[in-house]
Amino acid sequence: NNSSRPSDQQYHTNKPAVSESKVKSIQPRGPIYDPAQHSIEAITVVAPSDPRRLKFITTVASFVAKDGSVLEQKLISTQSFNLDFQFLTPHDDDAVPAGASNTDDERFAEHIFYRWRVYSF
Repeated sequence: NNSSRPSDQQYHTNKPAVSESKVKSIQPRGPIYDPAQHSIEAITVVAPSDPRRLKFITTVASFVAKDGSVLEQKLISTQSFNLDFQFLTPHDDDAVPAGASNTDDERFAEHIFYRWRVYSF
């Protein structure tokens, strides 16, 4: 006997799944991104072309994302003379040895990539 089973019509409503007041609160506040207007100010993230470098920076970024700025500061203080970790700081300090393989532009591009990867994790 199907009479004890509720009908399908009992489960359908005309109400929206989310109330209009909640939809309004979800709408973005502030200016809306317009590529034509904001492209000048945009930060371009470029992945390193060397696959080993890409993997190394991504791995470090994943640990920093998980363990926080304490790990990052420890790496900066202990690895300041290690050329592999130059991407941790955005500019050339006195701590970087002469003859560094990365130019300032490459180093800055790697730093931007590193920051983006930390954020993305």
